[in-house]
Amino acid sequence: MINQHPGDLSVLDHDGRRLLVGNDPVRLAMAAGRTSTRTSCFVVDGTKDGGAVLCMGPPVAVEGRQATPGDAWQQELYQKTVSDRPCLEWTVRAFAAGRLALAGGTHQDGSPIVLVDGHPTPLGGRRLG
Repeated sequence: MINQHPGDLSVLDHDGRRLLVGNDPVRLAMAAGRTSTRTSCFVVDGTKDGGAVLCMGPPVAVEGRQATPGDAWQQELYQKTVSDRPCLEWTVRAFAAGRLALAGGTHQDGSPIVLVDGHPTPLGGRRLG
C-alpha cells in the first residue's frame, strides 16, 4: 500500500530518526525554521510514517507564514495543489509502469532503498521540482 504524507520524510534528527512524522508535520517543519515544506509518497509498513519513500513533491516556500495552526493549515492547503498532486501522479504512473523496486540495503533511517528504473535513489526517492 502507498500512502501520501504532508511532511518531508527525508528530514532526520542526529540519531537518524525521521522528524516530520505524525499528524502535524507542516507546522513542525515551520516551527523548526524550514523555509519550505513538501509532500512524500511512501510504502506503508509496520512503522509510523517510516516506510520506503518513493517520491517527494516539489518544495513549497513558507513565504513568511508562522508556525501557528492557522498559518500551517494555509501552507498545507497550498501544498496540496503544488506538491501533493505531482507527487502522487508521478508515484502512481511509475508504479503502474513497473519502474519502482526496493533494493536490499537501507538508508540511515532504516528504510529500504528505492530503485527507480533500476537505479538507487537517496532517502526521499525521486525528488520533483
